[in-house]
Amino acid sequence: MAAQQPTILASQNLRVRKRRHISGLSLLHPQTLLFLVIALMVLFTLVPPSIYVRAINEPDLMFLNPMVYAFLVACGAVVWFGMRVGFSVHHLAVPRIKGVIKVPTFFYLLLPVVVALMLIALTITTILHNNPAIFVLALKGEGQLVKNALYEAIHGAFTGSLPLAMGVLWWVWASYLEFSLHVRRVHKYVLFFIVLSLFIGLLLSSYIMMSRNIIMPTLFGIFVIYMRFSVLEKGAKIFTLFLRGIFTIVLVLILFAVFSSLRTTGTQSAILTSFIGYGPASVNHLAGLLDDRFPIGMLNNSLQEANFGFIYQFPFVARIFHLGHILVANEMVYFRATADAGLNGSYIWFTAWGQVFADLGWLTPLYLFFYGFISARVWRSFIAGSVSGILLYPWFGFNILFTFGSNYAASNFLSILVLLSMLLFFYRGFVRINLDKMAFN
Repeated sequence: MAAQQPTILASQNLRVRKRRHISGLSLLHPQTLLFLVIALMVLFTLVPPSIYVRAINEPDLMFLNPMVYAFLVACGAVVWFGMRVGFSVHHLAVPRIKGVIKVPTFFYLLLPVVVALMLIALTITTILHNNPAIFVLALKGEGQLVKNALYEAIHGAFTGSLPLAMGVLWWVWASYLEFSLHVRRVHKYVLFFIVLSLFIGLLLSSYIMMSRNIIMPTLFGIFVIYMRFSVLEKGAKIFTLFLRGIFTIVLVLILFAVFSSLRTTGTQSAILTSFIGYGPASVNHLAGLLDDRFPIGMLNNSLQEANFGFIYQFPFVARIFHLGHILVANEMVYFRATADAGLNGSYIWFTAWGQVFADLGWLTPLYLFFYGFISARVWRSFIAGSVSGILLYPWFGFNILFTFGSNYAASNFLSILVLLSMLLFFYRGFVRINLDKMAFN
């Protein structure tokens, strides 16, 4: 009986620790993020109409609009149900491939970073070769001119290098945090330098291309990966996680304001208008969509690209299935359609769920169910520490919070991240760290 007591105590301690981990990670849970974004969109509808109309210069259609509330609740319920089904499926760990090559930790992390940086450099070089003026415009802070010039300059450039570098950064960051528990301090600095070099390269590329849709999910991914490490390895408490989450949100908002100032006049009023235009205006445009104001026929090709870009823009798929007619669509159509709807054509979002509904109509619940299901599955993989989870949950988690914007989750970024997760799975299987050369404390 006495011999069993240590085992019982150890089992109890394990259960307590597991509950603490689950409690801490609940802040990052996809269902938590879902409830947060629904609450945020409801708050957007409560912006006083006089303030909204003065700032955006369009009619306020969302204020206390029951149709908008019913749509948000219905879509949220379907996504939530998909998540519940996804959580009910047991997670199966994929067996790791038997290692062939052993290398030091430094080279293990360095190779993917070098490849990612080379691809970024090739992309930026191609863009600047097509239009050298973009670099000068970026230095001058002419964000809108840069954006307009990129429509032509990106031809022939591998724009997938940016989401690929983002995914490599997430994986390298997660690996660094894992290895930092075992290596000496000087080696931590060397490994951190590898992570930092890729982050700086990605930041500079985003600045040259004025690409907010890269830097914001990148920061979110860095945050959630660090939070996972803090909870599972260091037992961080909820209050600590909450403070770090607030800090990350503030940092993202500051970066958004910086990019907005570069793409507007830069005045305080213009930046405030950008925040309203890329937040509450999205829900207001959703109200316009539900009121049949938008010329949906004009948007058909663009909506298909937005909602199924991960298929249409998957490598070689467009050529095999002759999907070029869909890929020619660009976001300029959204500007015209929004203006035709009698709304401010400078802001083109009408929420991710609105995009799906405009494209699929009554098939929207099926799409949202699978979206919730996949979000739950990648969350399980993320907690387990698999490559696919480390790469895909930050993307899905960010886009759950970004539901008020556009359906970026289904863009070609997703196909790039899926391909990268496959490549890194084989890489970390064939290439192993030489433990004999790893500097343990």
